[in-house]
Amino acid sequence: MSLTGAGLRTMRSVPNFGTVGALAEIIDNSIQWRVPNKTCNINVVLIEKGSGKTVKDVIITDNGIGMGSIIDRCLWFGGGTNHGAKTNLGKYGVGLPYACCSQSETYHVYSWQERGKYKYVYRKHSEWKDDDLVDDKPHTQVKSLPEIVLQTCPELKEQASGTVIYWENCDEVDPKKAETIIRHTEERLGRLYRNFISDEIHINWKPFRQAAAKQAPTALKNLTGKLKINDPLRLIKSGTILSNAPYSLTEGQHDIFEAQFSKPKSMKSEPDPDLNGHIHEVSIRVSIAKPEVQKPNGKDGGKTVIGKLCARDGGMITLIRAKRELKLGNFGFEAPNSGESRLRWLKIEVSFDPISDKLWGVNANKTNAQKFRMISTDQYESHSKDGDGSVPWDFKYRYEIGSFIAQQIKEAYKIIENRGSGSRKKKNKTKCGQCLQFTVNNGKCSTCGDLEQCITHQIPYENGVCPVCESVMTPAICLTHKTQLDNDGNCPKCSHEPVDFSQDERDELNYILKENYAFQNCSNEGIQSSINWFLKTGKDYFVIFAPDTLNADSLITYRYYDGRFTLLFVNTCHAFYKSHIEIHYQEGDDELESLILFLISWVAAELHHSQDTEMYRKLGKFRARFGIELSDNLADWVDIIGK
Repeated sequence: MSLTGAGLRTMRSVPNFGTVGALAEIIDNSIQWRVPNKTCNINVVLIEKGSGKTVKDVIITDNGIGMGSIIDRCLWFGGGTNHGAKTNLGKYGVGLPYACCSQSETYHVYSWQERGKYKYVYRKHSEWKDDDLVDDKPHTQVKSLPEIVLQTCPELKEQASGTVIYWENCDEVDPKKAETIIRHTEERLGRLYRNFISDEIHINWKPFRQAAAKQAPTALKNLTGKLKINDPLRLIKSGTILSNAPYSLTEGQHDIFEAQFSKPKSMKSEPDPDLNGHIHEVSIRVSIAKPEVQKPNGKDGGKTVIGKLCARDGGMITLIRAKRELKLGNFGFEAPNSGESRLRWLKIEVSFDPISDKLWGVNANKTNAQKFRMISTDQYESHSKDGDGSVPWDFKYRYEIGSFIAQQIKEAYKIIENRGSGSRKKKNKTKCGQCLQFTVNNGKCSTCGDLEQCITHQIPYENGVCPVCESVMTPAICLTHKTQLDNDGNCPKCSHEPVDFSQDERDELNYILKENYAFQNCSNEGIQSSINWFLKTGKDYFVIFAPDTLNADSLITYRYYDGRFTLLFVNTCHAFYKSHIEIHYQEGDDELESLILFLISWVAAELHHSQDTEMYRKLGKFRARFGIELSDNLADWVDIIGK
């Protein structure tokens, strides 16, 4: 394998899975290689260490069939055995090594097909210098699993077969604490594997804390438990996340959405000439919230536990491949009144088999289907072949499916909208995010026009807050001098006199950060520190690095405040941030300054057209589309490297 030490370390800098995605890749393998007709047990062990109580070791175990000689290739990029697979979860052979190296530089694999006979391979990146060829030695056979593995999973001693993946001394686990990891990932993993979690497949959280290196880890029993189902269609009635805190619904309350078809809608393609005439098929399900969920006792259901959970889904369409969720989003589909927060009450599921991966443009790490997009009638009519008016069968098929979905959205949205009509007309309760007055009606502010909408989500602000935007984070460095800020938000090198802001203006900026942008994880002192820094820079732009888990394809958003300043948000959840920006943000180097100059100029160019409402909206949509294309092209880049 022609891979150098430098190349191996470079693999850590390409767009990675994140901790959730890395865990999912390992879980995929465990499910795929489970023992037939036997309960599959998958354990995710999180071990906190040190005074900071951060997760340093992650161990994933299963009781599957184990690996034979193929273990010698399991850490090769592209070394898997499922290349071109048409029925399995895995396909490209890059998932295991990418998942491991995305979280740690040292990782171990143990696997056995006979009790007590453990095959072992590992990688430790520091063993190779930049110019050294990575030479993976054949597996060795060991008599026992590591002590830390047996201390946390003693049942493995008695297993006839299985596999253990051990990420040692992790440096990229995010979030850092076991409780936070479980809380932040249970919704997504529960969604990804909702069709697998059953009496036959158990995915278990096993968090521990190890106070000192030579001490046995102690189980965090209050966090130990099985992963629950998170069904965005809310049609699964038992074993769901809704039985857990903080959701706290009884089983009888789970009947909250209703299916729109008695059975899933099946749509078949014309014969595929590249697959010996294979006929592709998708299965489509649609569900909408019941009236009593959307409007409980005549009140806004969006503020309930269920309403907030549905908003956090971050999209109305869930794409399913081989029973496992590929991605959840809107994929270019819009409601008739684009951007209404009522979309949370509508869910659509589209399922297909791996044999259709090329048709839908599935990427190597199984996180997106680049060709599953809304196709307009104009796009369809212009997509003729050789000018003869014909359309390729695959494009026609995707258009027909998209048209059907668009019609279902239109019909379902009409039902949802009619339920919510009337209450907003009686009394205006929506605050404009710009003038901070309760002057918003039908998506427009009587004072400011239509600038009160969240540009990212195209949703009118409710009490000055976008219903789906998450919390934000302040910079830890001066973006001008790349210098660490002190506790008061001061840069020791900034010589600018503070901008002359009155206390009222300071209070307003504090309100914008605290209320409009849900700056909930930051103390008032921290917010004031950020404000002080911003004012002392003498700049017109306040750049904030902000996570937006619900709209991960958006790279930047901004808010413009009355000609005084502009808040520019860089989405830390976007793949481009994780692969190309984060390192510069952490180090505060020249590349970060260049990037910020580029983004500020972009925003300034958009604001130049702010008086032209139609142009301004088009630019906002273009920016949103740019983020999607950037994310998709990064996924392609991973595919190229992986091959």
